[in-house]
Amino acid sequence: MHRIEYRQNHKHGGLVGLGAAIATVCAGLPHALAELDKAVGQRLVSLNGVDPSQQSRLRIVDPEAAPPKFWPAASA
Repeated sequence: MHRIEYRQNHKHGGLVGLGAAIATVCAGLPHALAELDKAVGQRLVSLNGVDPSQQSRLRIVDPEAAPPKFWPAASA
């Protein structure tokens, strides 16, 4: 029997912590299962948490100040 674990980073609780936990499992589980499928004998897997900080997870743009190429032109 294999064991897969994830230890939540307690710096981020609530919705941010929950999102980081879900993202970690969703991103890591397919790779872990592929490796476990090839394993001979028992394995222990520890999933590394994703960085839930705002700087690494999203980018916010004001389309009036810096419109992306695909943004419709402002009506004059």
